[in-house]
Amino acid sequence: MQKPSPEAAEMKFPNLRNPKETLHWFWEEADFKILLPAIPMAIFVILNWQTSEWIAILGAFIATSIAFYLNKQNGVIKMLTVMGFAIVTISAVVGMLMNNAKAYVSESITTDLMHVIIFTTSIIIRKPLVGLIAREALPLVRNTLPVMHRIFLSLTVAFIAINLLTAIARILLLENVSATTYVLINTPSSFIISGLYLASSGYLIVRAAKKDDASI
Repeated sequence: MQKPSPEAAEMKFPNLRNPKETLHWFWEEADFKILLPAIPMAIFVILNWQTSEWIAILGAFIATSIAFYLNKQNGVIKMLTVMGFAIVTISAVVGMLMNNAKAYVSESITTDLMHVIIFTTSIIIRKPLVGLIAREALPLVRNTLPVMHRIFLSLTVAFIAINLLTAIARILLLENVSATTYVLINTPSSFIISGLYLASSGYLIVRAAKKDDASI
């Protein structure tokens, strides 16, 4: 096993049997910049209600660009962020050219399908992306769990299933409601689903790391 770095050696995982300690640890470790994508959607809803679809799309795209600039990441996380921003950019251009808000908000569906393809490919090449992301974000995990650990493989498969199901649900929703209603339903539900997945994944990864290395 790789020798832990000095930074990793100083890090400690929480006692998972202590809810207060566990919640405090995740609160300290969480990067709340992940909430930035909610701001462009809020701006879109307000502008689409008060102005035209074209202005709403432009305003939301500008806000997305600012959020993208502020949410600086590295490695695999940066790659996924850049690809997501590229999808938003293309969707915004298409939406403005067609003056069609649904073309813009459908970027969430495209992103879901992109995740399905990329995460499935990562399993095929034996580098499950959940493992790469976790090892990138937490040095102690990087020095404890191999990228092909069964927990990373299981969580990557779960992420693929979630994205496939949400893509189908979003397609059906977008076909039956307006773009504004779609955003009002999709945005909070996305954060709930993502929050539950991240919380459960974090717990399972920490538990696996503690189990595989008694020194943690």
